[in-house]
Amino acid sequence: MASVPLKVSVHMMGLEQLRRALRALPEKIQARELGAAVAAGASVIRQEAKALVPVLKEPQANRLPGVLRRAIRSTRGKRRDSEASAFVSIRLLSKKAVAAFKAKGGKSSAQNPNDPFYWRFVEFGTSKMRAQPFLRSAFNTKKEQAAQRIKERLAQGIARQVETLNRYRAK
Repeated sequence: MASVPLKVSVHMMGLEQLRRALRALPEKIQARELGAAVAAGASVIRQEAKALVPVLKEPQANRLPGVLRRAIRSTRGKRRDSEASAFVSIRLLSKKAVAAFKAKGGKSSAQNPNDPFYWRFVEFGTSKMRAQPFLRSAFNTKKEQAAQRIKERLAQGIARQVETLNRYRAK
């Protein structure tokens, strides 16, 4: 039995139209597309943070160039109702990695050249070092672009899912 194809048109006037179109989709698809869109927005901020983070010019005894840059990650938060979240943060070493370093004779994480624990000192500064904000600056400079990327990705995802649903309904 053939059914009438579902036809949804999305105009990029604002988020309310996207929200209504998203609600027309099954809940599982809503979650996937909304999460993917928010993650795409977070990646814009993550890339900017990686570009802004200061990098050592030369290796030191307890620091390697690029450790902090490689530790910048974006992750999805838990989805609640019709909300999704994503975070841009610094991935610290696991307890297992810290324990392995200490087992090899290291006294503390401060001596581990692969531990980016010092990110907060760089971001917020100390009494002896000026702040070099890279996470806050990335958010402040790219938040509008991230929001636009979320809207674009959401519109693309909704259109793709509607097309997929129409194919299944036509069979």
